[in-house]
Amino acid sequence: MKNLLSKTTISFLSLIAVSGCAQNTWFKQGANSEEFNSDRYACERDARQSGYFGGGLVGSINMQNFFNQCLNSKGWSLKNKKQALEEIEAQKNIISNARLEEKNCKIKIREKTKYYLINSRFSDMDTGRYSFEQMSSDQIPTVKESDILKEYFSEVDDCLTSYKSSVYDFMSENQKQSYDNVMENENNVAAELVRRKISYGEFSTQENKYLDELKKNFKK
Repeated sequence: MKNLLSKTTISFLSLIAVSGCAQNTWFKQGANSEEFNSDRYACERDARQSGYFGGGLVGSINMQNFFNQCLNSKGWSLKNKKQALEEIEAQKNIISNARLEEKNCKIKIREKTKYYLINSRFSDMDTGRYSFEQMSSDQIPTVKESDILKEYFSEVDDCLTSYKSSVYDFMSENQKQSYDNVMENENNVAAELVRRKISYGEFSTQENKYLDELKKNFKK
């Protein structure tokens, strides 16, 4: 069961950070340059603190190998830059198409006559956000609206499941955990709305909060 929120799915791409070699790049699924810089700093620190690697070329190679292994342990792999860019571009297309399919899926559901009664409760289709007016509502769903909401959430769930199956493998482990946690929380707050335990305003406020959480964890 999912929300009334037809949110614009958060963009998350496997970003790259250029290494010292112009032909290669460090690559990690779902990561961004900020995470790379943090991991690089940690590995450089560990390398400095790990002792003497030897002198001359051999010492430099030993230290570089230590550094590379450190980044590997944090999920980074060194790839040909062209190959990495091509892989990212392919992922961008898959994610973009999945997002469009999810949006069209929700639009078709919203257009059904049986959901006209709750039309004013829907979030903005493009931004996924609820308005201040919606968040201010203290109205509890009527019994009839509760039945309609239950059907609506069930149908929207299929849209989100399809989207997840298309893009889940492109997320980092932290992103997967964040995404799953938010989806679980959304299920819970949607169930509360269907059971008429919370108002539309409380529901809308929570949904905006969850959207902000996703944006934070999936920032580029």
